[in-house]
Amino acid sequence: GVAALGALAAALPRHAMAAEATGELSGICLSMLYPGGKGRFDSDRFRDKHLPLIRSIYGESVERIELRVAPPPAKRSVSAYSAPPPAYLAAVNLWIRKIDEFGKHTAESGQQIQADLLKVSQITPFVQYDQTLSLTGESRADVPVGTEVASTFFPNREGGRWDAKYFVDKYLPKVIEVYGTDTLRRIEVSQGRTGQGGVKAALIGSSHLYIRDRAAFDAAGRKGGMQLFQEAPNYTDIMGVFTLMKVHAAG
Repeated sequence: GVAALGALAAALPRHAMAAEATGELSGICLSMLYPGGKGRFDSDRFRDKHLPLIRSIYGESVERIELRVAPPPAKRSVSAYSAPPPAYLAAVNLWIRKIDEFGKHTAESGQQIQADLLKVSQITPFVQYDQTLSLTGESRADVPVGTEVASTFFPNREGGRWDAKYFVDKYLPKVIEVYGTDTLRRIEVSQGRTGQGGVKAALIGSSHLYIRDRAAFDAAGRKGGMQLFQEAPNYTDIMGVFTLMKVHAAG
């Protein structure tokens, strides 16, 4: 069947309860990632119809709902071939404030949510719970619609290594040093904990750089990007999937 919010209603992860018990605000996020090349995703319908629906259902149990979408492929002026589709068409995040209430609302309204989500896209997304490992910069609520986001996703392949501690403690400060706070609004790093039906998460980790100044971001990347690229073997042996998206809707 279609992977949607209702599919995870019965098995909220135990680590989510532990995070809430220690007072960690919205440390757990329900993530849905729609692969490219599988169909279409109606981002405007999500913004205008689906987001208001799930906000009305979840209320204060969810801190923020955010939709990021990939820009359309650039048109090629001299080519007989179309540009390849983006790795991911869209990413949806629901940062959960109250785990028990979230589970209750999902159990009660999961079928309604799923039916409406099918009007947005027929693509089967990757669905998983992520745990927030690091937050830097502005608050989630202060990130405006239209903000570009440079994300790197690390697939959870068998035998793969992604050292979350090194990534946060050693690598992330170097990212901040290269790009600077004037270039980025915020950085969020998360680790995949569990996927749909209790299987392992499709993504073991992900990082999201919310860009304040695109020209400055590109210039900093040209200057210090190789330095960061050479750091990769220190924290992973997985080829990360880079994608540039834009916040299309939030609430």
